[in-house]
Amino acid sequence: LSEQLTMQLTGELPEDAHAVGLFHDVGIPLMLHVFSDYQDVLRESNTNDYAPLSSFEIERYGFNHCEVGYEYGKKLGLSDYVNLTIKLQPVSEDVFKRRISLREIDKISPLLAILTMAKNISNTYRRFWRIEDSLSKHRFSPAVLEYLGLSEPDYMDIRDSYLDQLDKNKTTVSHQL
Repeated sequence: LSEQLTMQLTGELPEDAHAVGLFHDVGIPLMLHVFSDYQDVLRESNTNDYAPLSSFEIERYGFNHCEVGYEYGKKLGLSDYVNLTIKLQPVSEDVFKRRISLREIDKISPLLAILTMAKNISNTYRRFWRIEDSLSKHRFSPAVLEYLGLSEPDYMDIRDSYLDQLDKNKTTVSHQL
């Protein structure tokens, strides 16, 4: 989804968007593997409609799954842009509003915007696949639309188109089973 949105909306490399989409939550299974109580953190986060998972992780461990994903991505040899995009997910609003100063911000911002859109579009399926992702936690930021130069109706059209495609794919797969 990230790769398709990138090709449709930006001039960025679709490979980078694909990597961000694939690895953006890689820190979650790594933390599940290392911390015996991490499942409890996921459950606790799921019962709170407003605090993001990363705040529960920081409170318990002093770091979050995005930082773990960043470090893992470096070990895998992912690009600096992909790794920083993964790391900056919890502060994406600050990135779009330029409250964070990075020399790579022009390369990271489109990847982060696309990832935010992809997560919002796929939220229905993400809730099916995982514990986390309360709707309240993933309100879509107007800063993302502004950054991409999209109006809300334009975004809704794009979202509905992708959701229709996801539904068609889901139906096709269930008929094949």
